[in-house]
Amino acid sequence: MQHDNAAISAVIRAGIGSSVSHCILYIGNGEVVEAVGEGVTRRSLASALEHASLAIALRRRSLTPLQQRAVIDHATGFARRNLPYDAIGAAGSGVAQGSKGAVLAGYGCQLYLPLCTVAGGAVANNARSANADSAFFCSELVARCFELAGAPVVQGAASFVGPRAIRWANTLETLES
Repeated sequence: MQHDNAAISAVIRAGIGSSVSHCILYIGNGEVVEAVGEGVTRRSLASALEHASLAIALRRRSLTPLQQRAVIDHATGFARRNLPYDAIGAAGSGVAQGSKGAVLAGYGCQLYLPLCTVAGGAVANNARSANADSAFFCSELVARCFELAGAPVVQGAASFVGPRAIRWANTLETLES
């Protein structure tokens, strides 16, 4: 069964209040590493962008060649391990403080508090450092690879970094076509 990527993207963008819904890491030679429904995968850039309606290329400012190599090594290492997609983490980042998702989650908690308590516990457990590299959602993967390379792109734990935070990180610059 094929899902409608445009519809999923629209829901994500609406929930997080962003113009972007997905992050990938370009590793060179026309290849990327990304965290998608089937997990952390390595594929061609053309395949990753096949259904994209918008793509923005960003580059880390002041990245040394050693850090660049480390980012790529971490990303490809995670892909080789066939790590699963982190749906709990993605949901947790989607309800991070200040996002539209947080407002919606607040309403949901008012309607049914036990579900909110269970979900909050699952997100907190998922974000523990012991679970840091066991599963990834897209922006978490990007943030974690740069963090491990000693060149973080955002402040705070990668477990709560959404695509919007990556898009607007002041450590990144837009590449012009």
